[in-house]
Amino acid sequence: MAQGRKTFIAQSMAEVDSRLRRGRVLKKVEKRGEYFPEEVKRRKLGEKEMWPSVGFHLGESLWECGVTYEFGCPGGHIWQMMDEISRGGIQFIVFGHEQGAVYAAIGYTMVHRGEKSVVCYGTVGPGDANAFPAMQQAFLQGVPIFYISGGIETEHDDLQNTIQESYAYKFFEQVTKMSLRSEVPWQTRQHVVRGIKKALAKPTGPVNFEIGIDGHYCLDRARKQHWGGEKYTPRDVEWVSNWRYENTARAVKTGGSDPGEVEAAVKAISAARKPFLIVGEDAVWEACDDELKEFIEYWGLPFDAKREGRGVVPETHPFYHHGFPPFKDEIDLIIPLGLKVGFFENFGRDWPAVVQIANSEEQTWNYLKSKAVCQGSLKTTLRQILDYAKANGIGPSDEVSQWLRRVQEDQTKARASLRERAYKYGPDHPRYRAKSILHPGYCSQKISEVLKSLYDNKVRVVADSFTMSSFADPFIQCIRPASFITSGHQAGSGHGNCCPVGIMFAQRERGEEEIPVLSLLGDQGLFINAWDIEVASRYRMPIVYLVANNGGAAPGTKYLWHGPNWDNLGEHSVVGTEYQGLMSWGFERPILRLDKFAEIVLAHGMRCERESEFEDKLREAFAIAERERIPVIVDCVMDQHICPAPEVYNYNYALYHAHMPWDELPPRGKAIRLNWLRDWFPGLKDEPQVPLPDNWEPLTKEELRYEPRHEYYEA
Repeated sequence: MAQGRKTFIAQSMAEVDSRLRRGRVLKKVEKRGEYFPEEVKRRKLGEKEMWPSVGFHLGESLWECGVTYEFGCPGGHIWQMMDEISRGGIQFIVFGHEQGAVYAAIGYTMVHRGEKSVVCYGTVGPGDANAFPAMQQAFLQGVPIFYISGGIETEHDDLQNTIQESYAYKFFEQVTKMSLRSEVPWQTRQHVVRGIKKALAKPTGPVNFEIGIDGHYCLDRARKQHWGGEKYTPRDVEWVSNWRYENTARAVKTGGSDPGEVEAAVKAISAARKPFLIVGEDAVWEACDDELKEFIEYWGLPFDAKREGRGVVPETHPFYHHGFPPFKDEIDLIIPLGLKVGFFENFGRDWPAVVQIANSEEQTWNYLKSKAVCQGSLKTTLRQILDYAKANGIGPSDEVSQWLRRVQEDQTKARASLRERAYKYGPDHPRYRAKSILHPGYCSQKISEVLKSLYDNKVRVVADSFTMSSFADPFIQCIRPASFITSGHQAGSGHGNCCPVGIMFAQRERGEEEIPVLSLLGDQGLFINAWDIEVASRYRMPIVYLVANNGGAAPGTKYLWHGPNWDNLGEHSVVGTEYQGLMSWGFERPILRLDKFAEIVLAHGMRCERESEFEDKLREAFAIAERERIPVIVDCVMDQHICPAPEVYNYNYALYHAHMPWDELPPRGKAIRLNWLRDWFPGLKDEPQVPLPDNWEPLTKEELRYEPRHEYYEA
């Protein structure tokens, strides 16, 4: 054994790169020998090794379908598939957790606009279970992932006596468009092609393909004993190579809408005096940008965009208005385009009549009074409406131009008002001049200024923070598709660590300019998959992770419902109570030094506590990310008194806490209950009316009611 030899411990990616012994430099991927018939024949493959194998079938068929990346974690039941997919020319990226791999796939496919799928994989049992939360989000967002699961040997089905027993094809049925189990190798290719076709078809969404041990270790010659022999069991059942010739790797396009509905849509839009368009998340899955811009300008439509629909038409467009104008009640026609009209839109309950433009039956909503329902390709349908209107000399009503000017004027005022409001809570505010904490509203304004100044708003932003997502939303200006990626109707946390990684892979693959990605994380979201930021380091990705650190999962809500020490929880859970020899912390944690975590994953760490330093720190973070080509984690200590999202002041949160005794509620909690549930509880009818609190405004000492037991949380 060599004496004095030390194990190399990586301190930075630059150091790691410098110590790597270089191999070949490739301009493109190279397939291994089994993917060339002449090599198979020359080397007599199959005599001393398993060939063809399930993995080989997977690799060849996935390549034909245009797949170039696979994201996941290794595992015993899937080694063969991972190896052969790589040998077939597809690059695999190893993550530390299957959930992170799926989150990366979400960012990757959105940048590609649903034009190609990506493979994710997990081994049987723990691997597939780890992926489930992220697959749930992918399903709700319509992400075209081809997920490959490992599977057990069928002879032990339901006996609960084998290792890692689970049935991914069953539990993924809930969160996929299709979930199949394959038991013999000759099914593999048709399942792949069918699955990719299904994933990319509108509405897009994930599919699952479970391949168990039976298929893995079944030799090809087993076909001789199957169903009367090879005559009836071809090597690939119901599969042909390149089934669409040169278009096999492309998504099958759907047609346009019914001509009668197109005519009805034109009639309704032309008759509207005060129409309003909302671009939804499905627009990111279709390259309808040019048609949509022409549609907006032809009809003179003020428009908003929601979630992943933002940036399909740049928000610098003069017709854009963030959200509804304050005179929403005057709108006489709403045009939801590719929009999931659900929880966040209050299911359209207070909307006037609509013209629905959707890519499928699943994305049309029968609880909206609809003058027309155009169901088909968004791109084709928009072209149909434009062509019909032009051919028949039909345009917008005379009142529309005046309506548009009024909406435009309001947008100008709203942006100026938002900026003014943000600066009110800037470094000259007494609280933020005195304390080492940040107001998320001021930070959001500065983020928007930096993104505009440095990158002309080309930075793609991932929103994964209960604090920053709501505050930053109106400040960010999206100018290209997949500019503002959220968790959609999943409304979860954790995607912000790895979604930027997928975005970077896609940007590079598409040959885009190497512009950093900004991830707006909370400390709670960082704790989910944080270790997979190492993948961003390993692949030299300039990603800025801005972490809103406030000590827990939206701990600011305690000032609405519980008090500063979580005073009306069980006494054993109240902050500062000693229980079983330990101090209690309520529903939160101490403010940790999250910038120190960066060193472990070979990223760069920074910390910001003062508003006067925030802009400079953010600019420095982007400069380091670009110069060093590494991720940067900026630990931002937020004001915990700011209860993050305006949603916590609404009806739903009033219901969530309706069980809390009235006399134990802090003042803001009482105000929320009075405003939303006065008619529900007889005892509230005689209580004096109070306005809803302002979620931007820090608490006063009078509001705190209980004395805080930790100095950080004092008013």
